[in-house]
Amino acid sequence: MPPKATHIIDVGTGGGFSYNPNQLKASIGDTVRFNFLGRNHSATQSDLFSPCTYNGGFDTGLNQFNPLNISEKFLLDFQVNVSTPLWFYCKQPGPPSHCGKGMVFAINPGDNFNQFLKNAEAQGQALTILTSILKAIGNASSISINAIDNALFNTTMRRRYLR
Repeated sequence: MPPKATHIIDVGTGGGFSYNPNQLKASIGDTVRFNFLGRNHSATQSDLFSPCTYNGGFDTGLNQFNPLNISEKFLLDFQVNVSTPLWFYCKQPGPPSHCGKGMVFAINPGDNFNQFLKNAEAQGQALTILTSILKAIGNASSISINAIDNALFNTTMRRRYLR
């Protein structure tokens, strides 16, 4: 039996939102060693269609603050125990959300890595829009329910008469 490989993944090189490399092919029994650099990041397991949501699997937590980018200061290992795709993201909420900025990583993604990345970026954009809406609502505390109700009613009535 050939010796198992150890794959080094640099997390947050230069303080950026990246895993380097951002994907790799690994065999059962291989070790993925996360080398945390830069800002406070994580390697948190997710899935293809919810890339920025923890799925209950592996999670390093956000305890690896390394502003001087000292290599091998924080190393955490993940043992590959399946041959199917494994998906990871940085759960640092920001702002901006690191996952929403494309900070994702995959083991054995096949042809699905680009879709995973797009899903993460879309989830990040949705979060940005929601945050803006909530801030606007917070700043508009004098808006009454009646004003909202009237605006909705007038819009609905206008649409009926324009048909």
